[in-house]
Amino acid sequence: MAILLEMFDVIQGETHSMNRACFNQLVRFLADCLRIQPLPEAEHAVAESLLPLAVPYFQACAKDPWDWLGELFEAKECGNPHLGQNFTPRPVVKFMVELATIRQDLEELCTILDPCTGAPRSACL
Repeated sequence: MAILLEMFDVIQGETHSMNRACFNQLVRFLADCLRIQPLPEAEHAVAESLLPLAVPYFQACAKDPWDWLGELFEAKECGNPHLGQNFTPRPVVKFMVELATIRQDLEELCTILDPCTGAPRSACL
């Protein structure tokens, strides 16, 4: 979580954007790193500052799979309760992460799409 917080702070420091916009930009950066979706050209300058943190973040996720983006989303209060937004209970998230990591033991690559992540085309891990 510390690495994500540092990444978030870098984005906020360079863009002076609100929390939700910073979170979305971080998700776009991570999606680009995972080759899920290319990062918009306008965000490349900030991405340069984030690159040194990308590998340590993915290594940390591999060691301790969890919904770290969800934790950050909640910690930075990026949600909007006025829109009826509800968070998945932590035990359910834990169960979903455990199911996803079972496939890693089989040395198979799997992609998980959670259409309710609250950010465009985001990846949880």
